[in-house]
Amino acid sequence: MLINSMNRGTPEMRRVSIDVLANLGKEADDVIPDLVSALADFDANVQWAAIQALRKKGRRAVPELIYMLEYDDHSLTPNILRTFSELGPNAIDATDNILIMLQHNNIEYRALAAEALGEIGEPTEIVIKSLSIVAQDKNEYVSSSANWALGELERIKILRGEKGNEE
Repeated sequence: MLINSMNRGTPEMRRVSIDVLANLGKEADDVIPDLVSALADFDANVQWAAIQALRKKGRRAVPELIYMLEYDDHSLTPNILRTFSELGPNAIDATDNILIMLQHNNIEYRALAAEALGEIGEPTEIVIKSLSIVAQDKNEYVSSSANWALGELERIKILRGEKGNEE
């Protein structure tokens, strides 16, 4: 009944249904594909509810998000990338897919991919090199997103270094 309301109700009903499904815990993980589909809802509040619901699902949502990022017609791409940002370190398994999006011809995808990498916070050599290239992008939105992400990764490296010195 909740899935039906999430797919066919008013925007308010869809949002509330998503919120309830998000709070059911692991026993409701079979709704993850439905939550990913809700990322394409025409109502921005429903989209945001789906992003937050997937954030609550954590790492368990990542395989479905990766699958849809690879095989969708790109109608979900911006919100999938936003969801990876919300998941932060829990989306680390999507890093390779996000790196591919840094090379996309769509400006928004490149900027959102850079932001997701900054939120995931894994300063590997390939991530830093890729973001450094994107930081030179002619589009200010893309370059500023990449520079922000590089700053976040540098901050993380410093914090990790301080922790290493204390041990």
